[in-house]
Amino acid sequence: MLMGYIIYKVFKIVKCTEKIMMIMMVCLVMHLVSKIIFYMYTGLKVGELVKYKFVITVFQIMPIFFLSVAIILNLRNWAFYNIRIGEMVYHS
Repeated sequence: MLMGYIIYKVFKIVKCTEKIMMIMMVCLVMHLVSKIIFYMYTGLKVGELVKYKFVITVFQIMPIFFLSVAIILNLRNWAFYNIRIGEMVYHS
């Protein structure tokens, strides 16, 4: 709930209309949430999770996955920004 409110406030301040930016922000929040879940489960239930190695693997991969998606989306935004700048320079 709080993270949804933070995302709403950020978009209200930035006034971003691109859906890609919203997906990037959600991926960054999910990266944070999945990292919290990973440390919570590995810190509290180390003995019990040894049985479920699949769960540990998923919790290890989730933060990396969401951060990678956010980085790729950010690179896409910068690539299109540079293309627009290049077109403006070319036309002027």
